[in-house]
Amino acid sequence: MREALPPEQFNFLRLFHDAIAQGAQGRVLVLAGNGHTGISLGGGTKLSLVAVHGLAGVLADGRLRDFVDIATYDFAAYCLGRRVNGAVTW
Repeated sequence: MREALPPEQFNFLRLFHDAIAQGAQGRVLVLAGNGHTGISLGGGTKLSLVAVHGLAGVLADGRLRDFVDIATYDFAAYCLGRRVNGAVTW
């Protein structure tokens, strides 16, 4: 059994803000599913941060949700496919 990372330190919002601390404009957010290619790594709400902060795109080695919402944002999104329900929790 693997130990879980401390959620107060390793959560999307905190890691996102750490990643863009030196500037976000034109950068690409990479979302890793760590080999779990069938899970959803984000959807319209989470990825709205990418749009608000002016990133150029999202690259995910898993699936994304809310394609209708994501299509309205001004960034490129590349993923393995679509998932209509939420992320699988371990």
